[in-house]
Amino acid sequence: MEGQSNKTGRAVTLLAFFTWGLTMLSRTAFGYYLQPLGLTAAQAGLANFLTAFFICFSAILVSGYAQRTGRFSQVLVAHLALCALAVLLLSLAKGLGGILVAKSLLGIGCGPVFTLVMTLTRQTSTAGAYGVNAGIVANGEALLSTIAGPPVLVFLMGQWGMRRANGLLAAAVAALAAAWLLCQKRLRLPRQPGARTHVPVRGLLRSKGLVLCMLGGALSLIPCWCIYVYAPTLLSATGRYTSATMSCIMMFMGVFMTVWMLFLPYAAERIGYRPVVVTFSALASGALLALYFRPENLFCVSCFILLGGCCSVISMIYMAVLPVSCAAKGESATAVALTNAAGELFGASLGPLAAGLLANRLGLRYTMLFAAGAMAAVTAVGLFLKGPARGQKQN
Repeated sequence: MEGQSNKTGRAVTLLAFFTWGLTMLSRTAFGYYLQPLGLTAAQAGLANFLTAFFICFSAILVSGYAQRTGRFSQVLVAHLALCALAVLLLSLAKGLGGILVAKSLLGIGCGPVFTLVMTLTRQTSTAGAYGVNAGIVANGEALLSTIAGPPVLVFLMGQWGMRRANGLLAAAVAALAAAWLLCQKRLRLPRQPGARTHVPVRGLLRSKGLVLCMLGGALSLIPCWCIYVYAPTLLSATGRYTSATMSCIMMFMGVFMTVWMLFLPYAAERIGYRPVVVTFSALASGALLALYFRPENLFCVSCFILLGGCCSVISMIYMAVLPVSCAAKGESATAVALTNAAGELFGASLGPLAAGLLANRLGLRYTMLFAAGAMAAVTAVGLFLKGPARGQKQN
């Protein structure tokens, strides 16, 4: 039963917060491993391409299975265990081949996590609380993957080395799988097989709103992953910032991302999604351009700190909030999975790969130019949004 109790809703939201944050950290931490692993920008782009490629198909296939059977929490436990195994294998990898295998398994494991945690959050949220709870869950990325993650990783890598630090991350993800397993009985998480045995994907794709969500999600993930993969290395390469300073820059960007993650959905519900998405995607594009022109300049870095996190917030709106309004209740998980898959395939895979190839030819700064162009395209897509406003359904 949806929204079965305030206590269950709060517990699931909190657990989903840590789950999304640590699984995202499992992916974004790779940007800090490029030098210890001896990878070039193009090799890093290839590795992230494989992760996102497998996320795409895993998200659709596994989310569809969970939708048909109602086994959302059980499937989540299995895939978190696979994520933990993949992170551990990355710690043990001794060559590019091992790294690519680990990153591919990580993609399969992470694929349905976003859909599953958002579906469980929606099922257990009380009436009218899903939007706020979804923002809390999405903030797991900002707080754990961007704010707390970078300084802790840099410190642990300095003390223990990359492999042992990454092994600790694998243990944390495994602990999350165990926590969800324990919560299945204690919280009595709902099992809701859908009334349909097959969700009409072709029918969903006829929704103009969902097509816009898929396009906006794909384009907005390009700058997100260019920031995660290449910004730390770019900042260090200027020669002005130490590893500790670079991690602090990323941390403070995450602090502002947290603020935007809470404020922008709230503002969008009141004044409309189109003005909010258009305004802040344009501002984020400008901040990335500033980092492209002068990555060593304090003012340009400050613009990046203030507005760079808006890319992730806009991505969350396109991939978690708007798709739910484009589909019927029994189809919402599939709608989110389709948007997530499109974003991962074209945004998180092909985007960073293309940026890495560009960086190898022209220099790391051009990854930020590429990201700024993608965010400018998101601004253009936002002009076609028509809702939802105050809970109205977007068609």
